[in-house]
Amino acid sequence: MKLLVTDLDGTLLTKEKIISPGVKEAIERWKKAGNAFVISTGRLYPSAAFYRDELGMEPELVCCSGAVIYRGEDVLREHALEPELAKRLWEVCTRRGIYAQYYSYNHLIANQDGDFMKGYRRGNSLRSASHQVQLEVRETFSVNEPIHKLSFTTSDPREAQEILKEMQPLQDVHVFRSLSHLYDIISDESSKGTSALYLKEKMGATRLYGIGDNENDVDLLIQADHSACMASAPESVLKHADLTVPDAEADGVAVYIDAILSGEL
Repeated sequence: MKLLVTDLDGTLLTKEKIISPGVKEAIERWKKAGNAFVISTGRLYPSAAFYRDELGMEPELVCCSGAVIYRGEDVLREHALEPELAKRLWEVCTRRGIYAQYYSYNHLIANQDGDFMKGYRRGNSLRSASHQVQLEVRETFSVNEPIHKLSFTTSDPREAQEILKEMQPLQDVHVFRSLSHLYDIISDESSKGTSALYLKEKMGATRLYGIGDNENDVDLLIQADHSACMASAPESVLKHADLTVPDAEADGVAVYIDAILSGEL
């Protein structure tokens, strides 16, 4: 049995946040050949599970860029961050007027309302209650739950570096961008790559394939036995993939699946 682990946004999903009919048909061919297909995303469980359930896939699901691995609704493995790190991010970003958030299971907690929260509410409005992210604004920092991922937004790379410098010491963490303006922090025990290797062993797969398009996918591309990257990905990501495929609008995941099934890869 082969295992294909795929990123969600920008890879499996088009810009309209849908899975194209061509990709759905390719996934069915993949499953009929006796293979497994798992989503690995920076998203929280509810919104990621929406697409898993739409496809009727294996129960395994990787969330928070590898910090939490699920089987069904059960947590198989998780790595949390120290609350003190989140507190420093809150203080730095609040002082600068920058949006910050942290992820915990089904919950997203932010330091302010705004466009990001509006986007999450819009997404919730399109899904049933079981697939809705629980949203909360905490202007004053407090934490009552494990923190799986921290994020902040800025379109200025210099400001991002200043924020990270003010957060020092930054130890035992990975820092990367999951969007051009969204900077994420997770435990250095977590990544999409290490979670994919964990599932490869857990599910008894003989070969691991990975596909993605952004910085948080790099370790997946490196750890996979064979990997593919979407054509529009940054060069810093493309260089780690074995193959470049068309973007989601041109059914890149389907192109990759058919290349594997044909015996080319």
